[in-house]
Amino acid sequence: MRANHLRPEPVVDSPTSMLADGIRYLRGGSLDRARACFEQATSSRDPRIRSEALRRLADIKRRRAEWEDGLMLTRRARSVARRAGLREEEAAALNIEATIHLQKGDFEPAVALYRAGLELKPGARQRGLICQNLGTAYAQHGRLAEASEWYARSAAAFRVAGQRREAMLALINQGNLQMDRGELAEAEKIFRDGLAYMNEDPSPDTELHGLIEMNLAEALGRQGSELDHALDLVLSATGTFAASENRPYLVACHRVLALISERRGEWETAISALEHGRDLAAEIGSGPEVVRLEQELSRLQREREQSPAQSTEAP
Repeated sequence: MRANHLRPEPVVDSPTSMLADGIRYLRGGSLDRARACFEQATSSRDPRIRSEALRRLADIKRRRAEWEDGLMLTRRARSVARRAGLREEEAAALNIEATIHLQKGDFEPAVALYRAGLELKPGARQRGLICQNLGTAYAQHGRLAEASEWYARSAAAFRVAGQRREAMLALINQGNLQMDRGELAEAEKIFRDGLAYMNEDPSPDTELHGLIEMNLAEALGRQGSELDHALDLVLSATGTFAASENRPYLVACHRVLALISERRGEWETAISALEHGRDLAAEIGSGPEVVRLEQELSRLQREREQSPAQSTEAP
């Protein structure tokens, strides 16, 4: 059953417990139940709880690519935090707001907001999250040296914070950076280690698990190795993100599925995956992904048209 078809359970607990329950549902992929909890937590008189609840509602909107609603909620979360002098919560809201801009393809506003968050001098965990996202922003623009520097700062902050989930995020980013550099075998090893680590967790974070599966599938696909396993991985990740309606990650899954299908010689499946990814990227307003997928689609269609002629020329 898809997560958005789950009817939120009636809740009568305090805003504090609602916030905790919402986080648990969020990490389990039950976004509708998480949303119901966070909405109740916004009634708290404690500005810290109210700001975090608003921020986490914004994060659900981000995952579903409901950009404008997400931005409105982050600004409300920021306002609550600023009035109460809660610099940590204000930095956290800035981080989500910046990430929405980044996923929309608005690089400069995103970087400015991330830096504004760091200027508030948040604690190690939040500092690590912001540095990590700055690394991702620079990596997406091919500025790998700067990305590496920000990822290193992120990893250092997470070590100080002693956070298991955040350490895994840092590991994923290290793997992605190795893929950007063309070090595919090293990226594969990092993602395999991460997946084994996640499988040892009795209460896994479904989004992180899906993210590692998708990245390992891409590393294998780009090497042309273990393609059946790579296909299983990306289909599993697609199921995870479809259930939680995480549309930006679904776009990425379509791209990886196309890569693997092309390596398997399944041209029509690859083209269909790129078309679905492009259409979804356009639907959620992710301009850079639309351009990227259009380019891949054009290349693949040209190669498919040329392949019969090439095969007839073979002895």
